[in-house]
Amino acid sequence: MTRPFLPWLFTIARRTALNHRRHQRSRVNETSELPAELLDSSPPNSLAERDDAALLWQWARRLKPKQYESLYLCYSEGLTAAQAASVMRTTSIHVKVLLHRARQALLEQARRAGMFPRDPIF
Repeated sequence: MTRPFLPWLFTIARRTALNHRRHQRSRVNETSELPAELLDSSPPNSLAERDDAALLWQWARRLKPKQYESLYLCYSEGLTAAQAASVMRTTSIHVKVLLHRARQALLEQARRAGMFPRDPIF
């Protein structure tokens, strides 16, 4: 049985990144700017949208590592939940749960920042 190429490639990239992080002595400042690759991958229509996207990814970096990883793989890299599950060595249901919890945490952070009302009107 052959396995899809993309999840295999992301598994290698993930392991390489984890190894690099383990060996890296200094930590990246959590308030640093987003890498240009994240902003350029799907250019927003306006400067306000770009600022909102940067703020959202800044908040996402503060989530639990598995939640951030699932958000990144699915929304930045465009993988499906099943493909992300293969990369993360878990089930697609677990990835969906991680995504749900991450989105809820980001929504709560946005509400605290005044970006959304507490009670939706619909």
